[in-house]
Amino acid sequence: MTYVLCSVVYQTLRYYNIAAVYLVREVVIFLLVFRKIFQLNINLVDIKLIIIDTLQKIRSQSKLGSNVYQQDYAEIGMVKSFADKHSISVMFVHHLRKMKDGEDQFNMISGSTAIMGASDTSFVITKKSRSDSNATLHITGRDIESNELLISFNKNTCQWELIGDAQEVAKQREKSEYEDNPIVMTIRTLLDESDDGSWTGNAKSLLEAGETITGLHLASSSRSLNITLKKLHKQLREYDNIIYTITSNGNAGPTHYFATGAKTYRPHSDDTSVTD
Repeated sequence: MTYVLCSVVYQTLRYYNIAAVYLVREVVIFLLVFRKIFQLNINLVDIKLIIIDTLQKIRSQSKLGSNVYQQDYAEIGMVKSFADKHSISVMFVHHLRKMKDGEDQFNMISGSTAIMGASDTSFVITKKSRSDSNATLHITGRDIESNELLISFNKNTCQWELIGDAQEVAKQREKSEYEDNPIVMTIRTLLDESDDGSWTGNAKSLLEAGETITGLHLASSSRSLNITLKKLHKQLREYDNIIYTITSNGNAGPTHYFATGAKTYRPHSDDTSVTD
């Protein structure tokens, strides 16, 4: 996490051509860091950004019985006041909890919520697994719009590179996977070859059609195909304007109905709507 943030910040500094950066390490007393730095002639060195790596190295020890939230807020708040006074930016490199939070990634920030509450902007980098080269950079703050960016680590340059907006990239991948799906290819072909833009049949018929059209097995079994089709129904409508409906046939298994959006379909009383 330390390397990730420093790499991203370094690229930002190079892009905006910021004059000088001071990376502070191995500091014990909290505010002494900033006093020491500003004993230098600030007009000569033109300090714009101070990076503290890591926050834990310069924090004061918690006193027995002290309020952790109040202590965190006071420490971060003092640095913020100092930075505002001197018109500089201060970035803390900090660690995340090992326990993941699927709803709010910022809840993973180690320590109390005061660390984020007292900061103007927070960045959290998450990966699905330690070995992944891609990661998501989550951004939120008082003066910026919250965003999620997909970044990738380039092993040749040892730098993180921006791929794009995480949601847009995910949507593009979803569309690409949809286009390459042999089930989708089969359904499109069946509808194109039909006289009225529709096709009706059971899972077995669709599996056989898939082997003929694509030369591939669409699924390991009829049951597996039924499950996959239910997951595809929204994409079929969104990307191809294909209506998908299931008709129950008892022990014989369901009948699948596909039709282009332009074709009118009157459901039977025993039809089942497709839901996630």
